[in-house]
Amino acid sequence: MAFADQEIFLKHIFAYHIFTNQIPYTKPAYTAAVDKLQSRLAVLDKILLDRTYIVGERITLADVFIATALANAFSGHVHAELRKQVPNVVRYFET
Repeated sequence: MAFADQEIFLKHIFAYHIFTNQIPYTKPAYTAAVDKLQSRLAVLDKILLDRTYIVGERITLADVFIATALANAFSGHVHAELRKQVPNVVRYFET
């Protein structure tokens, strides 16, 4: 659950706040935020390589947390090109 909150949701929200000028925009800060989000999604993609769910064979609270964080990220800074780089995350999200 901490991974969903700390590594996906907060990285997306930080990029979102920069993008909407709620935090002063600087290109290096924005790029770093998006890069961190992308690297966390790559880690999750590797975890999901041979799994349908995060823990076990059924949906758990961990899956709910991850799916919620992904819904926020996919509605904003995870564009189509980035989604192509993390096919296991996309499959997981759409399951």
